Amino acid sequence: MTNRHHPRLAPRFIQVCSALNVAAVGLALASLSGCSGTSKPAPGPSAEAGELFQGPAAAKARGEQAEGVWSIAIAGVRDDRDLARAALERVQTLGGLREAYLDERDRTLVVAYGRYASASDPKAQADLKRIREFQVNGERPFSGAVLSPPPNLTVLGSIPELDLNTVRADTLRRAKYTLQVGVYGRLDNKPATASDLAEFRRLAEQAAAKLRREGDEAYYYHGRSKSMVLIGAYDESEYDEKNPGLADGTRLRAAREKFPYNLVNGAGYQQRKIGAEKGSLQRSQIVRIPE
Repeated sequence: MTNRHHPRLAPRFIQVCSALNVAAVGLALASLSGCSGTSKPAPGPSAEAGELFQGPAAAKARGEQAEGVWSIAIAGVRDDRDLARAALERVQTLGGLREAYLDERDRTLVVAYGRYASASDPKAQADLKRIREFQVNGERPFSGAVLSPPPNLTVLGSIPELDLNTVRADTLRRAKYTLQVGVYGRLDNKPATASDLAEFRRLAEQAAAKLRREGDEAYYYHGRSKSMVLIGAYDESEYDEKNPGLADGTRLRAAREKFPYNLVNGAGYQQRKIGAEKGSLQRSQIVRIPE
């Protein structure tokens, strides 16, 4: 899921993206294969990989009851099963995560790991830490792995783990910045009513949950009159506030490429400078994580 190609959307962040531009997969494949400017055809999944498609989507297809469980999303691929299988193969073999599986979520294939009763499950937290800290060739190809909620958690306030405030509460993280890719609020400068605020919050949480399920480190943040959707959590080694855009880290550059626009109420927002004949779409923007 990305907001790269089209300036007008439904009130969610649903768009078609090229699988080759899925940052998590690109980084993981490049790091694990140790490529240095040349590419080779990705090998197909080994016979030992077992059942490729698992998770709620596969259970539903088999006529079984889909479990309302959390999982760890390692990478997401849009509309390219071959690339998704190659990503799974890399994760299972070179990454050593033999129990990783593919889960089909809408039109995105997610390389996922584990099944947990909640995001606070100690095993979920331990597995997430282990996967994020896995290193190969001095890099952490799975550092962007995130806990992904089950599809039935879409009601207001049901997914506090996606609240941006949790980043500051995590004493192990030094993140100060995040990338704002969407905002829900009134455009007429009138005060938001209680029903307005409830709808803005619902849409922001819904958008963040959908992005999470598709492998993006998405968060929501509820302000006094608006609700925001944000991608990633970056520290000072990944973003230099004194030289914005000049020394961005790999994850941040990938996020900017995948989510170049800051959508307003699910659509591209045209900005026009005084005296200019044409406007331009508002870009996604780095904001500070509230303390």
